[in-house]
Amino acid sequence: MLFSAIVGLVKLESLHLYQNRMRELPADVFQDLRALVTLGLSNNRIEDIPSNVFSSLGNLEYLIFRSNYLTEIKEDSFVGLGSLKYLFLDTNRISSIAPGSFRHTPNLEWVILINNKLTEIQADMWEGLGSLKYINLWANRLTEIKCNTFSHFENMEILGLEGTALVTIEAGAFNPMKKLKELRLGYNKLEELEEDLMNELDALTGNGDSGALFLDVSDNPLHCDERMCWLQEAQAQGKITFKDENPDCANFPDTEWNDVDLGC
Repeated sequence: MLFSAIVGLVKLESLHLYQNRMRELPADVFQDLRALVTLGLSNNRIEDIPSNVFSSLGNLEYLIFRSNYLTEIKEDSFVGLGSLKYLFLDTNRISSIAPGSFRHTPNLEWVILINNKLTEIQADMWEGLGSLKYINLWANRLTEIKCNTFSHFENMEILGLEGTALVTIEAGAFNPMKKLKELRLGYNKLEELEEDLMNELDALTGNGDSGALFLDVSDNPLHCDERMCWLQEAQAQGKITFKDENPDCANFPDTEWNDVDLGC
């Protein structure tokens, strides 16, 4: 009955189907909605995105899929969404994203994956996201970011990795994100933050017009020594501004960041 009500609505631009206890989407459910710009499917119980279910939605710009039971993103989950700009997948159970899943969404600017079950991310997951400006992965369990993981993110401006249990970030992890303006690494388990993690960013090299990098490394057990001299210097030169809170030094628990003697 619910889906029969939208059959033939060829001029409909906005559709919200929140809190309908839906468990599945019929494969042809959106076939008439070619003018749709916004689709809200939040707070249901949907476990799967059927292949090509969005293939008729070439004008869709907002897809809001919060608080469902999705466990994976498949290669054909987003076929047809060439105009999509904003994708909200927070508070699902997503543990895997197939390589190439985003090749069909070249105009995506925002992807929100907060509070899912990802334990690793790889470069081929993000293929096709060259227009992306903001991604948030808060409250996944990543532990490690490898070199070139974000190699498709040349236009990235805000990267959210807070609360992802990060222990290790390899050198080159943030290449080629030269336009990055805000890097959120708070509430992790990082003990080191070495210069070669970020030395390609325009904010630190002085290239481009990106201005200072807003950096959040609060609530990490950082070991502050001479390897962190670059960070104090970048702050003094106005290349880095700490967002919300200064870094915490586990080996100087009673000393404010600006008063720590790193032996530079």
